[in-house]
Amino acid sequence: MGKLIPPEIIHVQRLSAEAESPHKEYFSLYDITLVARKDGRVEDDALDICYFETDLIVTPANKHIFLEVQSHSQILPMGYVMLQPMYIFHGNTQRLVIPLYKFKEGSDLELPLVGAQITVRSHIKTTLIHKQFKEIVNNETPVSSGNTNNSKTKYKKTTTKGNYFF
Repeated sequence: MGKLIPPEIIHVQRLSAEAESPHKEYFSLYDITLVARKDGRVEDDALDICYFETDLIVTPANKHIFLEVQSHSQILPMGYVMLQPMYIFHGNTQRLVIPLYKFKEGSDLELPLVGAQITVRSHIKTTLIHKQFKEIVNNETPVSSGNTNNSKTKYKKTTTKGNYFF
């Protein structure tokens, strides 16, 4: 019998009564509600980065997964977007604060509002394979000696000037 894989668990700590737990929209996509402006602003100016509180601490319980936070598609028509995704890794103890860029003049976000999404991602174990690079100098072309395990490569001088062999 194969090894049992535990379910991917995400720990969520609510820090206030206004905080809403993430709710699942799709298979591994969770909606995040913005509950307040971090700096206490009354309105957001165009071309500013505005920070929004979620009053949540979110962390994956497993080292093999991480969380990607991106803006929700419903805030794009309102003139807000997250410029790049944020990543949350195992062991996070920081409050989740969402930075949104207001790219056009318009009405401000009415809070609370679903303004971000968390996608559960997994780490993929990879291995790098290093291959030796042999530099071709003075128009010399490497010639195989027939034995691929032999680290010595013989070079043949080319007679054509200006041609490069890769």
